[in-house]
Amino acid sequence: MRILIAALLLGLTAGHALATADGPDNWAVKGVAPNDVLNIRAAPNSKGALIGTIPHNGDGLVNIDCIGGLTLTEWRDASDAERKASRKSEWCLVGYGRVVGWVAGWYLEEGSGNPAFEGGNWLPKLEGSEWSLRDLAGKAVPDQAKPSMRFANFGQVMGFDMCDRFNGFALTAPGRVIFDEIARGTKNKCLPEKREVSTEFREVMNATRRHYTSDQIMVLFDADYRVLATFTRRETQ
Repeated sequence: MRILIAALLLGLTAGHALATADGPDNWAVKGVAPNDVLNIRAAPNSKGALIGTIPHNGDGLVNIDCIGGLTLTEWRDASDAERKASRKSEWCLVGYGRVVGWVAGWYLEEGSGNPAFEGGNWLPKLEGSEWSLRDLAGKAVPDQAKPSMRFANFGQVMGFDMCDRFNGFALTAPGRVIFDEIARGTKNKCLPEKREVSTEFREVMNATRRHYTSDQIMVLFDADYRVLATFTRRETQ
């Protein structure tokens, strides 16, 4: 099973990968009315769950990735009308404040170069890092005994899903991660509200195919780039 999943990850790296964006390092908001905001969504479409907002004059949105629209080659050969139309299908993954999510690309222009993302710089290696769950696609989780995970040596991952301990493997490639052979070591009695979070956390691990990780923030995505969960960095002893 691990060999098959590793092969899948290697194949995916030839496609679109997170944290390899073309274009400017930072975006600024344009074309949003002074009494309005730019929505940050969990998916690259207008129906994605709302997970944050950016002021009409927001600047310093960190450019993580963009999808849709024209390629660079297509852009060079396109007419002005074709370029304008293509912008209406582009969505960009950005970091702003403590949120990573998708915004409509046609409301963006090159920013000032002063980042407004409070998550730090891109973290190239998960090994040795520890994380606490902050929210599930924007939905906050209880403060007590939050789910957590630790990436150890040799691809091992272990943690606490709010009710039970777990361990298994995290198979990774640039911008990609699949959790495999996850086993629960205990089956504790758990309050219903905690069991609900525990169940959702397990579903997140099962659905995860991509990640974006900075010094302080880790975001897990499914195969369709939908934000599943956001974690914050834990201090290691």
